[in-house]
Amino acid sequence: MQIENLTDLINKTNIRAFVTTNDFIKGKQYDKNKITLKSEKEKESLYSSLKVFSFEVDSETKPTYYDVTIILENNKEIVRTTCDCKAFRNFQSCKHIGAVFVNYYEQIFKGNIINVNKITNEILNKFIPKEESLIKKELQVQLYINITERESYYYYARSFMEYNVKILIGEDKLYTLGNHANAFKSAYETGCGEVYFGKNFTFIPEKYYLSNESKTIIESYLDICEGYFNKSISSSTLKNFLNKIKDTKFVVNNYQIEGIKDGFPIDTNLVKRNNSYELNFDLENVEFLIEKLTKFLIIFS
Repeated sequence: MQIENLTDLINKTNIRAFVTTNDFIKGKQYDKNKITLKSEKEKESLYSSLKVFSFEVDSETKPTYYDVTIILENNKEIVRTTCDCKAFRNFQSCKHIGAVFVNYYEQIFKGNIINVNKITNEILNKFIPKEESLIKKELQVQLYINITERESYYYYARSFMEYNVKILIGEDKLYTLGNHANAFKSAYETGCGEVYFGKNFTFIPEKYYLSNESKTIIESYLDICEGYFNKSISSSTLKNFLNKIKDTKFVVNNYQIEGIKDGFPIDTNLVKRNNSYELNFDLENVEFLIEKLTKFLIIFS
């Protein structure tokens, strides 16, 4: 597909399904020097091919940048866009995605972006082992759930419970998934692209694998939060999440949880004495158990 101008971009593609008019206008005003192409990868399937473009877009007002991912099918149809900015999390559209399309539409749809990093990697790949021959590293994943009692803004002398879920991932040093979750989800589900977390960790699907427990945590988190990764969740959502990850280890308010088990939590022993039965309870850790149950009972109320 040839896209020769912005009018073609609007009329010949499905961009309107991914970028609002307002964000498109803001994108036209964005400084192109603030946009950097990080990678361009292709993934073939039986019936179609996907092309994944990863960009870094510098903020106009803050000393930070945002990860933008554009995925095309058969080099013509947009199938997914992501950005880890607040606007995208709230509205599924933002000016950063608009700026990428406005400034790179010809190269994206023609597929002829000159990528210095890609050319360099192709040269290096002639002298290093292929990716398939390298041993993948296990991605470290830690789950933290914080439950906090807050004073009500609307009712005097009343409070409510606030539930927050935080995922840390990485190798030796762990990073918060939160702001990168949308970009991570795209790379994780498509197997293409990369997500920069910090100088000690960049997530590349081809280089990492997840243990079964970590996979359960990550996929449940991405499924439950549905794009709202930095907001508190409802008690019903938390219950659903806990049910999905009940066989994993995690931390709740600094308490290490070794999984959620069904059944009675205290060991018992039933003994027959003459014509009667005696039921004994192991009360060695009952005080600690009661403290934990009392502290988190509000979750299931």
